[in-house]
Parts: sequence; C-alpha cells; structure tokens
Amino acid sequence: MNSKQLILLALHYYDGRIKGKTLLQKRMYFFDVLLKKELGNSAQLPDLDFIPYYYGPYSPVVNEDLIYMKLGNYITESSVEFDFINDAGFQAKRTDFILTDSGKLRATELERENPELSKLIKCICDTIHKIDNDSYEQLAIDAKTHFILTMEKRPLTKENIKEIARNRCKWVIDNDSLIEKAVEHLKTLELVVTQ
Repeated sequence: MNSKQLILLALHYYDGRIKGKTLLQKRMYFFDVLLKKELGNSAQLPDLDFIPYYYGPYSPVVNEDLIYMKLGNYITESSVEFDFINDAGFQAKRTDFILTDSGKLRATELERENPELSKLIKCICDTIHKIDNDSYEQLAIDAKTHFILTMEKRPLTKENIKEIARNRCKWVIDNDSLIEKAVEHLKTLELVVTQ
C-alpha cells in the first residue's frame, strides 16, 4: 500500500474529516510510528520522512500526497477563519481535510482489497483518537517528545527534553505538566517505558 492509500484510509477512519493541518500531521506521525511498530520495518511500508518543524514532526510526503489527493478529487479542503491575528500578522485560520464521495468510494475499495491491514489501520486510528480528543495542542507536544526520545535513543529527564527541543529542534516545550502528559500518552501507546 502506498502513502496516499494509507492517508486515505486514515482519513476514512477519522470519520472522513480531520480538523487542521497540524492535527493531521501529528496523527499521521503517530500512525506511521505505530504501523511500523506493529508490522516491523521489514514490511514494505512507505517512508513518510518526518522532520522537525515548527509545530513538531512534519512530513513533506504527507503534504505532497494531500495536494495530489485534492487534485484527484479524493479530498477537499475547507478553511475555517478565526477572529484573531496570528503571530505572523495574518488572520488565523484552520484548514480541514474532508473525504469526497470519490475518496470514500476508494477507501471502501481499499478496505475490501486489504481487509487485515485495514483492520489494523482502523485500530491504530482509534487508539490515536483516544489520546488526542480532536485537539492538536497536546498531540503536538506528544509527537515532539516522542521524536526527541527516538532521536536520542536514551532515557531523558524533562529538562533534557526541553533543552534538546529548544537547541536542536527549535521547539519550545516549557511546561513540565505537558511533558508529563505526553509521557503518559506515549505509555498508553506503548511507545515508552518509564522507571
């Protein structure tokens, strides 16, 4: 299954809609991590190439696939504007991603063609949804924390995480309780073990 098909099925299992690019990217980050954990790196899964970005791990592959799926009429984008100006001086807005009828049809076909993988993908999407509650803020901290722990491959304290986030990834994580909550979420996802 290619990356576009994986994203299409993930959108399908999130009720055909994800509210915002950041939420979509972070869900896809954990989706990628958990799918590879379940199937192993030997499975022929596409590499989504997540890199450090302002709001946490970001995949240019996912972004390009969304453009392709929009051009192919599998998804639409809908902008929601907010009544405030963001840090860049523009009106704040959120871009939602919605499956079209063609996208829903293709997702249903993929389910029929790949029943076992589809079942696993649904299970992973349900698990991620339980921890994110449709909110990108904490999920972004969760993803940043996991990205740092994976990058470092060693036990880290909250202070280590904040320092690496600031110095190596240019991320600001300055709230200990958010890191603690992230670690709890990562334990729920069985991605970390604490002492």
